[in-house]
Amino acid sequence: MKRWSLLWAILLGFATATVTLAHRPIFVEPRSNTTRANAIPISDHDISWAVYAQLSAAGEVNYYRFEGKRGAYVRLETLVPRIESLRAFGFDVALVGKGFDAAPVPFALEADEGAIVAPDAGHDDARGFDEHITQTSYWYRQCLRAQFPADGTYWIAVYDPRGRTGKYVLAIGEREVWGVQDLLQMPSIVARVREFAGLGSIEIPLIPIGLGIAVLMIVARIGALLWRSK
Repeated sequence: MKRWSLLWAILLGFATATVTLAHRPIFVEPRSNTTRANAIPISDHDISWAVYAQLSAAGEVNYYRFEGKRGAYVRLETLVPRIESLRAFGFDVALVGKGFDAAPVPFALEADEGAIVAPDAGHDDARGFDEHITQTSYWYRQCLRAQFPADGTYWIAVYDPRGRTGKYVLAIGEREVWGVQDLLQMPSIVARVREFAGLGSIEIPLIPIGLGIAVLMIVARIGALLWRSK
């Protein structure tokens, strides 16, 4: 009964998915992106991504990289799973690239590079939400929207100057892009998100959920086309 309740929640809630499920997921292995050389590549900063990662050791920095065009914007938002052990967990987020003003960061910058830093916003129980599809909960941390001063490679660095460790979600971009293949993978995504949030994996009917979501999306698109043709 419980797994079918989850199926019903997924099918009904997909169309109004919130910040985590509205973004395409990237699951990062701990300590796999702690230098610029092994930074996680983001193929398009306009597309909405949700990066599930963690700071595993004091002084660790997690790096992400992407290409930006002068005058374009990028939006970053961070969250922490609503787990009691993470209540006091926070971190800073820096957007690094050529043309930004200098800013104090605990790692080396290259020549002509600067940074925009969104410091730890602190904890506030009121700044949270429940994600109904995965039945997970989060606390918001910081949000950053910035304009690129030049063409080039930009970096996102997540770190905590105070040496705290824990899990976080880094949301990048705002344009939702989902293909049929992505939708068919939704059951496994739901399971991985729940595991990340400390709820453990669950047994769910993978094929019915995937097909159900795909059908819903196809019906929604057909309905939109018919509406526009009136």
